[in-house]
Amino acid sequence: MSETLKFTVLGTVQAKQSAKFRNVGKFIQSYQPSKVINYANWVKQCFVQEFPNHDPMIFEGKMLAIKTVAYFEIPQSKSKKYKELARAGKIRPTKKPDTDNIAKNIKDALNKIAFPDDSQIVTEIIEKWYADTPRAEIYIKEIL
Repeated sequence: MSETLKFTVLGTVQAKQSAKFRNVGKFIQSYQPSKVINYANWVKQCFVQEFPNHDPMIFEGKMLAIKTVAYFEIPQSKSKKYKELARAGKIRPTKKPDTDNIAKNIKDALNKIAFPDDSQIVTEIIEKWYADTPRAEIYIKEIL
């Protein structure tokens, strides 16, 4: 398969975070914040909606490339000039979340849904841009 699977996840991109900890009786429990888990579930849902009959096993044993383009909302507090430059791609987000954490959450969400295992990804591109509509655009393809 050499075609690209492309889909869009509308909404603010949520990056994977370091585990949080809480006391539960005599034990310490680790967890991810609910917004991170909800976003991962939303990524899965968007993929399945776009590719309802997709079998991840078509990628079994294959080398994969994934590209994630994260679009962040332009801060309302910024000047009109800043917003114009951001829309034109002259200014890009340089604050958190980090690109690697964005990719981690998306790859983990797609594990066993889009591909058998995210260890098959040998090429990865992550970009951050500003846009009026926050979203992530994800592209997955086999490297031949």
